[in-house]
Amino acid sequence: LPSTNTRLALPLQKRKLPAQIVTRLNYPVDSDGPSPFAGRIKTPTNRNPDANISYNSVLKLLEHSLSDGTLMHYTYTESGEPDVDGIVAILNKYWGAVADTFPTAWKLPPTKSRLTHGAGMVSMGFMMDAITERADDHSSLSKAAFRDELERISDMCKWTEGAWDFSDGPKPWNDIQNLPRDIEALANYLLKSYLQQVSH
Repeated sequence: LPSTNTRLALPLQKRKLPAQIVTRLNYPVDSDGPSPFAGRIKTPTNRNPDANISYNSVLKLLEHSLSDGTLMHYTYTESGEPDVDGIVAILNKYWGAVADTFPTAWKLPPTKSRLTHGAGMVSMGFMMDAITERADDHSSLSKAAFRDELERISDMCKWTEGAWDFSDGPKPWNDIQNLPRDIEALANYLLKSYLQQVSH
């Protein structure tokens, strides 16, 4: 799908760009710089034993941001073609900051960390959109700037142990499942916590 040039049905066409981006993140070219996802995204062709991040989870977070978030701004260019280089650059900076902020949770597989789990990946994708929305020029945000913003909520995140302090009561870290209601609850908790921090 990422490399096909034939005309696709609309649902497949919408997935072509995210699929191209996933490939660039998983198998970065020299110009991409370091990718925190390099070799980590599980695909039929990736036999790396460390490939424990779901392809569909990354695809889902990209689709959300491309349709209604930060990455949407990179799809409308003067050339009419999406700015894939710009998309990959900001993703590498943001997720590099995620990896730096939560180093232990980032290295672990989804069974031992809800950060690399589908619910965590999609929820943190919404966090990227929230952080960049506050910036005057999100394309100029550095990895260090993303890291500073993520530090605001780092103590509230229970990726590998403890319980999430949700409004309807605590939820053990490993009770978070890759289900719409859990993704919504986790994303709302992270976004609410972040916005409370920045409003102080």
